Formats: sequence, structure tokens, C-alpha cells
Amino acid sequence: MSSETTVSQPIPFTWWLPKLPRVVALSTFYLVAGTVAVSRARPVDRWNVAGGHVVRYLIAMGPLWVKLGQVLATRWDIVPPGLIRQLRRLHDDCPPSSTAYVNDVLRRVYGDSLDSVFDSFNFKSLASGSIAQVHHATLAGGQEVAVKIVKSGVRESLAADLALARALVTLAHWLAPPLRRFHLPQHFAEVSQLLATQADLNRERRDQEEVRNGFGEHSFMRVPRTYPNLSTRDVLVMEFVDETPGRNWRSVPVAPETLAHRMYYGLCTMLHLKGVFHADPHPGNIFFTADGDVVLVDFGLVGRISEDVRWGLSSFFFACVHRRWELAAERLSRHFVKTNGKVTPPPDTLLPELADILREHFGKDADQWTTFGFLHATGRVLEQYDARLRASFAQIAVMLLTGEGFVHEIDPDFQVWKNARIFADRSSPFMSVELTNRFDRTHWRDRPRSRELRTKASGHLVAQNHLDRLIVPSQYPIFVKHAQASRLQDEDGRTLIDLASGYGPQILGYAHPAVTEAIVRAVRAGSLNGLGHAAEVALAEELTGAFTGADLTVFSNSGTEAAMQAFRMCRAFTGRNRVAKFEGHFHGWSDQGLVSSSFRFSGPTTRPAPVAPYGVPSSTVGDTLVLQYGFTESLERLREHVESLACVICEPMPAAMASCDVEFLRALRTCCDEIEVPLVFDEVITGFRVAYGGVQTLAGVEPDLTCLGKIVGGGLPCGAVVGRRELLDMVRSSGDPFLDYERRGLISGTQSGNSIVCAAGHATIAHLRDHPEIYEELNAKTAWLVDSLTDVAAAHDLPFFIRGTGSIFNLRFADSGAPDTVREHQQGSHFKANIALAYYMREHGVYMPELHFMLLNAAHTRDDLQTITDAFSKSLKQMIADGLFSAVRPARLAACGAPVPSRSSKTRHARRLPPVDMSTRAS
Repeated sequence: MSSETTVSQPIPFTWWLPKLPRVVALSTFYLVAGTVAVSRARPVDRWNVAGGHVVRYLIAMGPLWVKLGQVLATRWDIVPPGLIRQLRRLHDDCPPSSTAYVNDVLRRVYGDSLDSVFDSFNFKSLASGSIAQVHHATLAGGQEVAVKIVKSGVRESLAADLALARALVTLAHWLAPPLRRFHLPQHFAEVSQLLATQADLNRERRDQEEVRNGFGEHSFMRVPRTYPNLSTRDVLVMEFVDETPGRNWRSVPVAPETLAHRMYYGLCTMLHLKGVFHADPHPGNIFFTADGDVVLVDFGLVGRISEDVRWGLSSFFFACVHRRWELAAERLSRHFVKTNGKVTPPPDTLLPELADILREHFGKDADQWTTFGFLHATGRVLEQYDARLRASFAQIAVMLLTGEGFVHEIDPDFQVWKNARIFADRSSPFMSVELTNRFDRTHWRDRPRSRELRTKASGHLVAQNHLDRLIVPSQYPIFVKHAQASRLQDEDGRTLIDLASGYGPQILGYAHPAVTEAIVRAVRAGSLNGLGHAAEVALAEELTGAFTGADLTVFSNSGTEAAMQAFRMCRAFTGRNRVAKFEGHFHGWSDQGLVSSSFRFSGPTTRPAPVAPYGVPSSTVGDTLVLQYGFTESLERLREHVESLACVICEPMPAAMASCDVEFLRALRTCCDEIEVPLVFDEVITGFRVAYGGVQTLAGVEPDLTCLGKIVGGGLPCGAVVGRRELLDMVRSSGDPFLDYERRGLISGTQSGNSIVCAAGHATIAHLRDHPEIYEELNAKTAWLVDSLTDVAAAHDLPFFIRGTGSIFNLRFADSGAPDTVREHQQGSHFKANIALAYYMREHGVYMPELHFMLLNAAHTRDDLQTITDAFSKSLKQMIADGLFSAVRPARLAACGAPVPSRSSKTRHARRLPPVDMSTRAS
């Protein structure tokens, strides 16, 4: 089979010249004929008659003009119903190409294998649009398929139409000065980029699969799968959709309000959560199933927004939801307004005028909000300042205008802004007013001591990890009076089962006897720091013995410091400055560690761009190469930047994902060996938690350095780096002070390796070494809990995903299945529901950290796990009753180990770690 048919040559700008006489003649003929026909028709029929002439005129003019008519057919708010009825014919009832042409295309594409590809082929088209026509066929294997074929002469006609339209727009811009304020050439250039590639079905197939993979196991949005091996530039073979066409929505046995809601919800899902969206959602491109699922077809027009645009959109809507109009105007201007060829700050009067528009459209008239009204009002203001909305916003607007037209046809009372707020709520980690009022009653009313301490702390303390956490605020913090085993008791006397485990180190449970006794002995012996002692040596010996290939240990006071030490060792060793890290991997609160670590991401998924919170120097951001974990492109980028790299650091099992890509880690190790760049594993969370010796022991991959955290201090402030001698020697004195200053990396810390911390750490690590059954039990507990919570969510028919490895697990409410990246995990999550769950669970005796992975410890009993499961079930019932999931229908469940759609550029691998024989390791 031929992979490609003949590629058309680019159409010169002057091709519109020969077409101009025909355009003039057609326009004159249909104008005269239409005027006469309308004047003779009865008043009640005039719009229908006019519409018929308009449809015939647009078809005669060519595919670009048909596309214009398709868009107008969705604008119920500005186009009369009679005209809309006629324009709807353009969606799928345009004249098709001949049977002979279709047969010729098939013969050219499939050659002699045509008869072996299709068992049957219906040459009568099912639908015919502006660019292509669709036929029903059956493959040799019996599968029913839809075959989309580019129509005869469309590519040339579309290119000539675009050239003509561009010429007319340019001419109007220069000959009519009043029109210049509309910046028509710029707008046309942006829109034409979408239209120019419509006739390439190979591109359409890739776009269709991207949208399909993005939806995953969505509750009610479906996209037909394609057959890549049977598709080319001229022919697209896909799954056949035998459902109700969008224009016949009245025959679907589902309430119109539900259909409208699902339709708009799907559009917002693509826009806000996926960043790639069907840009032409008119009724001809939509089907409905009998139970109300929405099926999208025809991906000739697909829009994309970058991570930076998505960030701007979310921050803009956040300000609108909170009715902070001046802030919303500033964000709208900063992210989406462009001056005409100039980069200048907005005039002082522009932002107040934009704020007034936002106040009017998002505030007073929110129930009657429309994209058209908002854009029209905004455009009028921007015109006065020689400014316009950016192309990114224009793409979004086109999609919403088309989709809203269809949505309002189905449900005239549909409230656009009310439904759009669902995504503003779920994509930002904050509590809504309704939930805040609820939890103010349930969390503060009967907890006077906690409320008193929170008020007192606000006047004296900034507690950055639990009271005043940035980005993910802890609105209802707990104040713990006593912690024992797996339970916490707060200052108001409540007992809660803990699912935080101190964010990792409390693997044995709180106040474990072996650890407590070691701490007491060390305290009685006198706290030592800055002086040598036996506990420091014993713990270092324990750590180097636990990691294969580790020669030496150096201590610090935290995991953050351990990562900083590793960076300095590698820079001193290589003489280079740049650090390569992976998007979403957290390496502490140092400047380097914060780059692209969470919440905000930038650049394409496979080639992320570095981004950091306010306060991180731009030079540090520039000295960071950000990669994507699990993607082969990351290895290629390492080779591209080898001359500047000091090291590569990663979480071998990203805690946010609770999964490990063993094959990728092995490929990464091989790559680092080839390019001679040190490989650093950050096992601050996973070291000694998923196994004695960490993830690297299970994966069989040895890094050059390993960063460890509080678990090696028994829960007390501690960090460590273990690894190869030649790297750790870079922070050890050479005996020559001049050489030390010039060629070594200085690190320090008076409390590093202090006697109390080392005693607690040695007791913990030794206990884990001597009791390998702890890991087997933790694995079994995690697996049981994951299965139980999965069953509970399934019983409640909620969109839910959970995955656990070792004692670490992560859950989220999401419409898609297993995420491949931290970016995907975050963007698909229902933040509002995830945060709310933590507070609902506390009402039922379980402490769950907000928007954070969770950890079990050795002290959790089966009764604890059953209590957690029961609390989860009760919480879900309350969340459903409180309307947190009113936006979605029951989802197809995605559980641990569910198959992940393959990515052509992604390394394929088994995500589960291999087992390890701990008895052998301990001996």
C-alpha cells in the first residue's frame, strides 16, 4: 500500500487572480437570483428561500466559504432560524465527489491489496462536508469502519480560496482606514493556519488519536479509534459510529439539559484539562448514544493551547470566580491582549475599562453570559487602544462560539458561566465558598482549642508546611497533642488514623519503642553536634552497606540539603554548572530543586521548558534542563546538552505518581554512562520505604549518588548523600587548603550528623534490616487498601483513579485513567474534590493530607485499613449529596495496573517493580 499520494504544490499568492472573475460572476448571479426569489416568496418562507440560495452560493464558491456557513449555522443568537435550518445542510450534505473518483483514490492508495483490505465498501457517501466525504465499509476481518476521503480538487480550491480571502482582507485593510482598527489581516492569518492543513488526513488522524488518548476512560465523551496502517494523506479509516447524529438530538431518550451539560463539559475538559481540543464542534461533527454519551468526529480543525496559555486561562478564571475584577483585567491583559506590532504596557485607562466589562459579564449578568457578548464588548474596548486579543484566545473563542451555539439550541436556558465555573473550581487548589461554609461549621464549631491555636499562630508564626502552605493552603489544619503508632490525637481530643506518616519518615509508626529508647539514651548522654561520636559512624556504615555501589556517606539536616550537596559535588567533579532534572520531580526547597517541581509547567510534554516560582533567580532557571520522565526524547536531549551538564537527578519512583519506570531507569543509566554525566537518585521519600535500599534495589539500577531524607534520622531532621568515592571526595579535604578552595565543593552544617539524630536513624534502619517482613506486610496492606478504595469508588460510580507501590499510594478524582506524567496527573485531577475529601475524611476519624500522596506505616492494622475504607465510603456519600460530582455521570473505573494508551515517542515498559528477596538482602 502506498503510504502517501501525490502531494499538491503550494498555491502561490497570485492564484486568486484567475478566480476573481468567477467570484464576481457567482456573487452577482446569486445576489440577483436570491433577491428575486425572496421578493416572490411568502413572508413566512423568506428566510428559508434566502437560506437555500446562500447555501448554493457557498457551495459554488468553495470549501472555505462552506466552512464559514458551517460556523454561522451554530450562531442561533445572531442568525434567523429559517436561515440556520438551511445552513445546517452544509455540515454533512454538501455535493460528494463521484463514485469513479472515490474508486480511483482507493486504487491509488491500496493498489492490488484493495480487495483484501475491504470485505465490502458502500460508494454512496454517508456524509459529505466541505473538505471530505465519509463512506461505510467492512474490513476483511469483519470490523465496520468509516472511510473518510478527501474530495476532488479540494486542496487546490482551498488554497486558492485562502489566497483570495487574504487578498480581499488586505485590500480592505488598506483602502478602508476605518477597518484598520479591527486588524483583519492578523486575525485572518491566525485563522487560516487552522484551515490550511484541513485536507491532510494523516495530520487529522494524529490529532484524533491525541484527543482520544486525552479523554482516556472519560465518563461520557468518546472518540472513534483510527486504523493507522490503513490511513494516508487522502484516506482516513476509523471506527464506525452508528449513533444518533447531532442534528437529531431530539430523538435521544435523554433530557436536553443533560445533553447540553455533557456537550459543554466535554468542550471544557478538552480546553482546560487536555490543552488540545476539537475546534469545530458543530452538530455535523457530533453524535449522541442512546444513554447520552457524546461522540466527537471529524478532527479537521483541532486547536491547541500551550502550558503558559493554560496557566493564564486558569489564573484569569480564578480571579473572575472570586470577583476580583481588577486582578482579572490585569491577567487578561497580560496573557491574552496584544498591541498592534508593539510591546508596551497597557494604558492606565485600559485595565479599569476591562474590569468594568468583566464585572458586567461575569458578575451582574452571569446567568445570561455568552462568549459572543463578552468578546464583542472586549473587542470594542481594545479597538480604542489599537490592541486585540491574541491568537491563542481567538482559537479558544472560535471553539466556544461554535459549541455554545449548539448547546443553546439543545437547552436555551443553559448557563454558560455557571458551567464554566466548574472547571475554574476544579483546576485551582482552593475551597469554594459553599464548601468553606460547610467545613467552618463541621471543623471549627466543636474544636475550640484548634481554632484558638490557629488564631494565635496567625499573629506569631509562619508555618510554611502546614499552616501557611503556599499554593495548596491548609484551610483546616490540625494541632496534634499526642502521636502513637498509626494514630494522632489533636488538642480537642479527637483521635485520627494518620495517612501522612510525617510525609515519609515514620515508617515504623509514631513513638516506636526501638527508636524512642535510642533517642532517650542519646539525650541522656548529652546532645552532640560538631563533634565526632560512635552513632554517626554506625549510621554511615549502615547506609553505605544498604546501597550497592555506595562507598561513602555525608550527612545533612534535610532532604533539601542532601540534594544541594549532591549538586555541589557534581559541579565540583565535572567543572560544569547545569543540572538536568525531570518535570514534577521534587528535590526540596532550594532554588534548583524548585524548578518545574510542581503546579506550573511549561513547554511541550516531551520537551518541557524550565519554570520556577517567584523568587528563584532566572540564572538558576536557565541553568536547569528539564526533561520528561519515561520518554525517550529525554535521553536524546541529554546527549544534546552533555557539554554543559554537571549531573542528572531524578526521583526513580516519583512519589506523586506512586509508580516506577524500570526500563527507562535502565536506559537512563546507560545514557549517563555513555555521556559520562553523574546520575543522582533522589530517594528522600522512597529510600528505605519501598524496600531496604530503596527503589534502586528493586529496579537493579545503581546511581552515582543517592539523596536520603528524614527516614534515615528516624523522623528527626536529617539528610544524607551516599555514593561513589570519587564524587564524595569532592567535599572532603585534600589536606591542601589552596586546592580545597580552588577544586573542592564546600558544604557544612553544624547540626549535620548530630548524636540524637544518628541514634534515632541507626535504630530505625537497623530495625528495618532485621525485620524484612515489614516490607512484605506493607506491600500487602497497600495492595489491600488500593483494591478496597477502588471497589468503594466503583460502587459509588465515581471517576476515580488510585495507584500504590510499596507503602506509597496516590488517588485522584479524574475522568481519565492512569497518567503517564506528573503534568498529566495534576491537570486531570479534580482539585476541589481531592482537597474536600481530606476534610470529609477527618469527620470520620482519618487524617489525609490535602493534595498529597499518602503513606502507610508498619503500625497500621487491618482494622485501621477497614476504618479508612469505611470513612472513604461515607465521605463519598456526603460529597455526592453536596454536589461535588454533579457535573459527571458514572465513570468507567481506572484502577491500579490499568492499561495506558501507548505513545509513539514513549518508552514502553512494565510499570510494576520486580520483587526483591529481603531475607537475602538483610543477611
